[in-house]
Amino acid sequence: MYEMQQNKVEFIYRCKHNFSTAVNQFYESKQQEAIIELKPSQHKSFKNLPYTKDKIIKVRMIRIELSSGESQLLMTSLLDTLIYPIIEFKELYYKRWKIETYYNRFKNIISVEHFSGTSSQFIQQEFNCALYMSNLQSILTKEAQQEADEKYEDRQYEYKINSSLSLCFIRNKLVELFTSKKDNEIIMKELKTLFVVNVIPIRPNRTFERNPDKYRKRTKPKQFTNRRITL
Repeated sequence: MYEMQQNKVEFIYRCKHNFSTAVNQFYESKQQEAIIELKPSQHKSFKNLPYTKDKIIKVRMIRIELSSGESQLLMTSLLDTLIYPIIEFKELYYKRWKIETYYNRFKNIISVEHFSGTSSQFIQQEFNCALYMSNLQSILTKEAQQEADEKYEDRQYEYKINSSLSLCFIRNKLVELFTSKKDNEIIMKELKTLFVVNVIPIRPNRTFERNPDKYRKRTKPKQFTNRRITL
């Protein structure tokens, strides 16, 4: 936070009520927002750090009431309450959700961490392949979604491209894309058609219980030197 403030980079965090004494005091106060002062932890070395133990930074604390009845604490460098009213922060913080879901898809659906080799060359190649598939999926999904919006505009719900199935289609077509004598435009069109046909409805106002410990006990996939996968 100190470095971002020094570089004039604004930030917004979600934090626990026991993040610090000052944050806990705000939590206990039941206030909707307040500007507090934070000090660095006194139980660490400050050698080679750009600040000392006496450095203080100001942050703005905001309390967001969720539909579940819980209180969510946000910490931000946007201190001006007139330019940045509290009512804007719930939607602002929600905008990070697409980034988080992308990382979840990249790690758990595309399985970027499941390497078939242990050398740096294997890892680099397979990471690049995973990233290529992810980018291809994003581009085709954007184009296919426009077609799906027109195709299903008269239905009760809006429909979106099924990300899990679309990735399976890309895996099946990827080798063909590079090795087949068929025109690439035809293969890409076939992929987009599969995307549009296999959609899922967007049902509004659906909620799911949040499990903050879902991935905390997750172990890294084991790498076996005698096992190889194709894609």
